[in-house]
Amino acid sequence: MVTDQSAEPERQVPALLLDKVVKTYGPIRAVDGVSFKAHAGEFIALLGPNGAGKSTLFQLLSGLFTADSGRIEVMGHDMSRDPVPALAELGIVFQQPTLDLELSVTANLLFHAGLHGIPRATAEQRIAGELARLGLAERGVAVLWATHLCDEVTDADRVIVMHRGNILADTSPAELVAKAGTATIEQAFLAMTGTGPKSA
Repeated sequence: MVTDQSAEPERQVPALLLDKVVKTYGPIRAVDGVSFKAHAGEFIALLGPNGAGKSTLFQLLSGLFTADSGRIEVMGHDMSRDPVPALAELGIVFQQPTLDLELSVTANLLFHAGLHGIPRATAEQRIAGELARLGLAERGVAVLWATHLCDEVTDADRVIVMHRGNILADTSPAELVAKAGTATIEQAFLAMTGTGPKSA
């Protein structure tokens, strides 16, 4: 999750920019020249089978690994030259079984506050304060969601299909299906990658 604190209406600076990013492990090119931009307010699903390079890409974004070549910028900060301000603008949320994907962030927080016996009015006040403090009150974030489950990408603004370290498509869910000439995202995904069923 990447916050956009500039709040420029024209979105001149991408929240996240990858330009020809490469990461290899010996002869394996786990990430092979990946390029894309994410702007504030976009929800992007990074869809790929196991071994597609999704985890390696997130390890590069989190600063755990360094790219062999290419450029990664977070809110205009180059990850290799200015990692501290770049990482300050970046947040990574790992899979949590206690989150309900059908609910908004606020609704999830209210639900858990209720489980802990916090009165709704108190919870709403605290949640509003924390979202404002973290710069999330306007929901002005770019989200890159990595998954291998086709059912999780239907509501995304864009779907980036990744396979064997390469980007095969970067488009809307509807366009992905239309271009593949299939009836579902799953069928389009299978046609592109030749992998097994990927429903939730």
